[in-house]
Amino acid sequence: MRAVSNLGGGPWSDSSFGSIIGSNDTVPAQVSTPTAQLSEAGTAIDVSWTEPDGGGQFVTGYTIEWKVSGTTGGTAEDVSGTSWKHDNLIPGTTYEYRVTAENIIGRGPPSNATSVQAPASPASITDLTAVSGTTSIQLSWSAPNDGGSAITGYTVEWKAAGGNATAVAVGGTSWTHSGVTAGTLYEYRVRATNAIGDGAWSNSTSAQASAAVPAQITDLAAVAGTTIQLSWSAPSDGGSAITGYTVEWKATGGNATAVAVSGTSWTHSGVTAGTSYEYRVRATNAIGDGAWSNSTSAQASAAVPAQITDLAAVAGTTIQLSWSAPSDGGSAITGYTVEWKATGGNATAVAVSGTSWTHSGVTAGTSYEYRVRATNAIGDGAWSNSTSATAV
Repeated sequence: MRAVSNLGGGPWSDSSFGSIIGSNDTVPAQVSTPTAQLSEAGTAIDVSWTEPDGGGQFVTGYTIEWKVSGTTGGTAEDVSGTSWKHDNLIPGTTYEYRVTAENIIGRGPPSNATSVQAPASPASITDLTAVSGTTSIQLSWSAPNDGGSAITGYTVEWKAAGGNATAVAVGGTSWTHSGVTAGTLYEYRVRATNAIGDGAWSNSTSAQASAAVPAQITDLAAVAGTTIQLSWSAPSDGGSAITGYTVEWKATGGNATAVAVSGTSWTHSGVTAGTSYEYRVRATNAIGDGAWSNSTSAQASAAVPAQITDLAAVAGTTIQLSWSAPSDGGSAITGYTVEWKATGGNATAVAVSGTSWTHSGVTAGTSYEYRVRATNAIGDGAWSNSTSATAV
């Protein structure tokens, strides 16, 4: 706009815009019921609506009123567009919203109210179960109510009786606790988590790791001699005390024989020199038998001949000695030694190849004492008991 006189036109005024209010113009129509929905993260509520009829004028803005459902009063927010985000929610709270449109004439009627509940942390898990095994404990549970925001994971907390708690992050609704100690009692609880936070812990449940059979023996050793000496270390008892051991042995090509043993060693007597023997051992507890150890072998060593036990002396003008060949100790007998002496005299040793010997040149009426022993490549056997005879 500018002024005009007979001298000409003045300068233009600043621009200004206005509305012409018609006789039929009114306040805006009622906003249709707004839509209120949780944001994708579940941490806010997005409220939106459609622009109503402006009553012949442009809609210049909106007022959104919100309150906690069931309360009086409320909070009003001025909004220029057709949407509004409600942050800083109280988890689990239900909110009500209504919207009013405004033009230069005034405010239209408020919309009908809409409501939505803000998400909360997940509910407590109520069905935690624990199933014991010999080497692990299996936990499982059902997904609880997510509180309106998707569950993102779980936390399992466990502790051995009297120990400290350990927390484990779990993606699903089950977890296997491996490496448990047989006979030990474990306590567990679990909770779910979503974008809002952690749910309450479940009630605790307990399970005792089952006892198992003893572990395999890994250090069986065999030391060969005229007997074979076995030894081993006690293995892990599996949570139940070891009650004994079983040794299984066999000669090469023979059948196996089982022997019950109470300790961690066993002597195999009566072995045959030069024969190879194979051994294995296992431990037993109240649960059952452990696995057999790996086999170990040993060959019985040769020994000196056994003691002669049947030396006999027959008297006459000579004295005739005889005996049976003893066990050779696994090495062939190469000869015998006879030792004799007259009563009160010194002993004389005589090498003999067989199992008899005639003592010639004896003196009638004289008593003679004799003993004998066998010899092999290993050495001399023990002397026999002495026997006596009187020459005729």
